[in-house]
Amino acid sequence: MIPLRRYDTFTPLGPTMDQHNAARSGQKREQLLATKIAELGFTLQPKTLIEPPELYKVCGQKRFYNDGSIPELNIDHIEPKGGSKNGSTQEKLFYDLEKIRDGVYKGNLLYIFEGIMETHTCTKLFIAKLALLGYDNVKVLMFSELNTHSLREVFS
Repeated sequence: MIPLRRYDTFTPLGPTMDQHNAARSGQKREQLLATKIAELGFTLQPKTLIEPPELYKVCGQKRFYNDGSIPELNIDHIEPKGGSKNGSTQEKLFYDLEKIRDGVYKGNLLYIFEGIMETHTCTKLFIAKLALLGYDNVKVLMFSELNTHSLREVFS
């Protein structure tokens, strides 16, 4: 049996490994975001389960989780994206576009880009494609621009 490392998880089918440290990076982003939100005087609520549409279930996707919410600001879902390496974050952005188009996220969705992702070409492409969709319930902020005013105004 393969020994589990700190960021591996065990499923009924056996261990799933995080070979490229995406789980560690995601946890780091979530903690950074929670700290920043608290510094600004708000509370980042814990992750919540999102039931996927039937189309995703047929493809084997049993569940989605958002990375939290800020109900007092009318933010139903937060998705932080960041990292210092190229790869999975950029790929997930385009899967996220599909989930947005398919109505996976009900309510207001806020993407917060951090680190190299604030200026990354894939982020710019994601924002441009998102603008073409024309959804008022999906917004983007950069972590470096997060402040009380920007958060209050994003869905006001």
